Amino acid sequence: MQEIFDKQRDVMKEYGFDGLVTMSPENTQYVIGVNVPTQSTVRSRLVVSTITHHEDPVTVCVNIEEELVKTESWLDPDRVFSYNEFTVDPIVFAAEKMIEMGLKGGKVGIEFDYLSAKDYLKLKEVVPEIEFVDASRAFEDMRKIKMDWEIEVIRSLASGAEKVIFSAFDGVKAGMTENDMFAICNKVFSEIGGDKLTIMTIASGEKSTMLNSPPSDRILQKGDVVRLDLIGTKQGYLCDVCRTAVVGVPTERQSRIWELLVDSHDRIIAQIKPGVNTHDIFDDFDVNMQKAGFPASIDFVGHGLGLGLHEEPYINRFTHNILQEKMVLCVEPIYIDAPIAGYQLENEILVTKDGCEILSGSRPYDKLAFIRDE
Repeated sequence: MQEIFDKQRDVMKEYGFDGLVTMSPENTQYVIGVNVPTQSTVRSRLVVSTITHHEDPVTVCVNIEEELVKTESWLDPDRVFSYNEFTVDPIVFAAEKMIEMGLKGGKVGIEFDYLSAKDYLKLKEVVPEIEFVDASRAFEDMRKIKMDWEIEVIRSLASGAEKVIFSAFDGVKAGMTENDMFAICNKVFSEIGGDKLTIMTIASGEKSTMLNSPPSDRILQKGDVVRLDLIGTKQGYLCDVCRTAVVGVPTERQSRIWELLVDSHDRIIAQIKPGVNTHDIFDDFDVNMQKAGFPASIDFVGHGLGLGLHEEPYINRFTHNILQEKMVLCVEPIYIDAPIAGYQLENEILVTKDGCEILSGSRPYDKLAFIRDE
């Protein structure tokens, strides 16, 4: 896809690279347009894609997945080369292709946050004339502004995530388990067109204070706070949406905490537009929570989303990112009322020309969701 090739060359110019090498599963899918199935599960099966200013990508992959890459990716099939994993060192094979592309003596960006120390040392041995430099930030910059077709994939999954969550809330009652909720989520997620659930948080009662706590056989009890954070994929792109429910009628404190999270969530969304500094958004959130007597439980309240679950830009207390049109963010105020309950409201947000758009459903969230207590 020419748009992807152009984006790679743009960051190469910005960072002064003669070539750009992709190795991680998420960036590989981004630049070649297909998820290579065993790349992430069999680490030795490297997929290495190299592009220069004057040559389109050359990609090497294991021979058993060569036909898939040639058929399903947007690459020129004649520029896909395979290796036998038992007789060929893939990083040496990839280095030889870099030399053929004229990169000897050049400056090449590569993913230092994925490249193993072993493979880096082998590259330096095989092609000492190439200066390899870290391109991790370049890939972050390239991916944080979404293309129109990426936005539509993300939107299509986000818009159904709320249905999955409320199907689980509506489909259980006190006496049933977190795993009963998970079974419903799994079924409905498939029905809305999702590929698979990747990280599923269903946490009730005291478990709801533990972030990323997976579903268990814990029995739902009257008065429990239940936090359901739905994370799954479609065509490699992630959704990340969370709602919180209570089993039965909420207490005054439960309602007060939720009202505060809703207010914080809406204040954040009201500030999202191109040109805004994310650090300023977090500062406002932090001050608002402090004034209410419920200090922030974690050091961020939002993050980018795409092929990665947490991408730039973060909305946190440490970094300054300037929002731009076509960024996709998750806004997720969280409050942990230890050791009793954890509350979370999370929506996916698209930065638009003049403001932002909520992608993840249209149900009112001003009240805690309800799970039957009998």
